[in-house]
Amino acid sequence: MQRSGVWSDERGWAWRWSLELLRDDLKSELATRSFRTDDEALVGEAIWLVALEAAGRGSLSHDPIAIETVEAGLAGIDPSRPLIQLRDRYAHTEQVLARVRELRESGVTEISSPWPAPDEPDTHAGAGWIWDPYSPEQQRRRVEAVYAAALRAYASLVDAWFPRLKRRMRVATTLPATLCGEFTPATPTPPGVKPLQHMDMPAMSWYLDPLPEGAPSEVQITIRTGESERAPRGSDEWRTRLEERQQKLIALRPEAAGWISTVETHGVADVFQAAPLAPLVYEWLKSDLAAIKWQ
Repeated sequence: MQRSGVWSDERGWAWRWSLELLRDDLKSELATRSFRTDDEALVGEAIWLVALEAAGRGSLSHDPIAIETVEAGLAGIDPSRPLIQLRDRYAHTEQVLARVRELRESGVTEISSPWPAPDEPDTHAGAGWIWDPYSPEQQRRRVEAVYAAALRAYASLVDAWFPRLKRRMRVATTLPATLCGEFTPATPTPPGVKPLQHMDMPAMSWYLDPLPEGAPSEVQITIRTGESERAPRGSDEWRTRLEERQQKLIALRPEAAGWISTVETHGVADVFQAAPLAPLVYEWLKSDLAAIKWQ
């Protein structure tokens, strides 16, 4: 690849250009979610997308897919082609083909979604919200499963691709940690009510509570039962709690005391699409990298 520009007699221009080239390449990898990884959850999620594509199914399908169907869908793939484009990411061809072959050789006959499936009937026949067929507890289980996998997948990608930047990345430096979340499940759209008139979305407030070095990361997500159980954001009680978390973080990560901070995240728990893990993990990566000017 060649690049050209106008000489500006700037000292260190070669270093700046090198940084910009690396940053551009990094943005492309993040946008296409195409870092190669051996993380089981990320690979498994990619295989599920391959299976959905091979079977011609939509994102809301949760029924297992015969491995013969997946193999037939992959039969026309050129093994020398480096990447396979999936619905929202790229997967490495040799890794996908090897994984499906391993599953076949191990006796697997069907490929299933890696995430907890709906446990209630869909009374709207696909016309309601994506989370309508999940009971509150099943919503919590899915959120917990995805976020637990996200902690492992994020750590795996950082170790493999950003070992030198790791000590300046907030999430990477905070880990190992317990991801503590308060989850508010959505209620199903009532029969006869249009989905857009029922904007009850699953939401979560969460933060990372650091653990001593060497401990395994974990997830603790509870269902929120009432507004009175939590001090309002911005209140004195909330600020005190945040300061206590900050002091614990600094005590356990003293090498990062000059820059690291505890963060409480609030938002929609967006884990009900077919493959929610990679979007979540790559969002964490982008946020961490943007904070140190690599995005």
